[in-house]
Order: sequence, then structure tokens, then C-alpha cells
Amino acid sequence: RREAARAYQTDVPALAILSSGQKEIGLSGRSVARGPGTMTLIPANTAIDVVNEPDARTGVYAAALILFPLPLLQRVRLLHPTAFAPIGLETLDPRRWDVPSTPLLQEAVARVLDAVATPESVPAEILDHRVMEVALLLADKPLLPARALLRDGQTGAAVTSLLSGDLSRPWTAAHLARLIGMSEATLRRRLA
Repeated sequence: RREAARAYQTDVPALAILSSGQKEIGLSGRSVARGPGTMTLIPANTAIDVVNEPDARTGVYAAALILFPLPLLQRVRLLHPTAFAPIGLETLDPRRWDVPSTPLLQEAVARVLDAVATPESVPAEILDHRVMEVALLLADKPLLPARALLRDGQTGAAVTSLLSGDLSRPWTAAHLARLIGMSEATLRRRLA
């Protein structure tokens, strides 16, 4: 059965792996449909519209979601600082969230999904390392939300990166603040 969710969002970045059916993701009037075998990186704290459509032939919709908790991503970044893009701010265009599937990424994702399917057989620490492996394979993608990368004095750079990533978007201070992970008042103070 077809399922739709409006303004769906996760607190952390996620990788959606579609194995059967179709997933349509929309944001700000832009939408993209994904089919079986595709992987889509979904940014944190971004309200998206999602439609999950079962396969027309089998009637089955199947997908998995790998969540990347911020502390885990920060550990990966500390251990492998050169692996990640300099700032890594997410793009807000769902047409650019597609992740090319490579054999190495497929193997790493399969290990995470196997560990989740049989949690009694894999210690939590090993599962963390398997998710870290997937994060490293996606290091050229903007996995870390802006707020995870901010240090004192970098608010302006984060705002500039977000704005330049989607110039046609009708930006508001409230939306920028939410993406960066601070209140609108704090954002205004830091930019003043």
C-alpha cells in the first residue's frame, strides 16, 4: 500500500537503501523518484515529503535506513580528518542526494544491515565501527550537519556555504538557524 509522510525529518543524517518499490522525496517544490537498488543520503533536520510506492508487480515496498549519530560522525572526523570535505554542509536539493553504489559501499552497507538484523550476534561496538565504515565511504558527501562543524567564529562561513549551495531558495533566518542548530536570536547575534 502506498504511504506518504509530510515534513518527515531525522535529527541525524541517514542513508536510505531501497530494495523494492519506489521512493519519492520532495523539498521546496523539487522532487526526485528513486527505484530499487538506489541509495539516498538524507540530511539531518530537513523536513522532506516522502512517498513510498510498492512495486507494481509484487506489491512490496522494502527499504532500510542507516542513521549516522552526530557523536559517531564526529569520532570518524577526528580519526580521519583528511577524509572529509572541508565544511561538509548538506545541499538542500533532493536531486543531489543520490549516492553512487560501489561494490565496496554495497559490502559495507550489507555488513551494517546484517548486524542490525541479528543484534545478538554483533556487539554494539562492532556495529558502531561498521556504521563508521559506511560514513568513511561517504566522506566526500556532506554527512555532517553544519552545527556539528561549528566552532567559535565559523557561523558566517556556515551561513555562506548554505546560501551558496541553493541560491534560488527563499531563505529565512529561522530556517538557517535550524539547519545550523541554534536559535534564530543566537544566529542573529553571531552574525551582527
